[in-house]
Amino acid sequence: MVATQFFLKKNKSIKGKILSNIGAYDPYKLAIRYAVDSQLKAGIDLISDGQVRGEMVEIFAKSIPGFEIEGNTYSIKSKIYKHNKSIGANDLKLAIRYMKDFFI
Repeated sequence: MVATQFFLKKNKSIKGKILSNIGAYDPYKLAIRYAVDSQLKAGIDLISDGQVRGEMVEIFAKSIPGFEIEGNTYSIKSKIYKHNKSIGANDLKLAIRYMKDFFI
């Protein structure tokens, strides 16, 4: 079982259930923490967020207006527009926070 799939199934805490009920639960946070901890324990100097939300192309294609995904095919269906916010920046910020927590 892929680590991400393992973490996505966990949502048993009271806090997780409450956040899930109001639509604010992010199941990827545990997977990001696991990725960061694993990299730091392995002695890796340049860590990443583990890219737990999917394939790199898929992450961008889903987020940029004008792209469409049909099965495993990514295509341009209309004019490409600038995305309103950063793609993936929040996961990197979370990874940095977890990295700092690791050393405390």
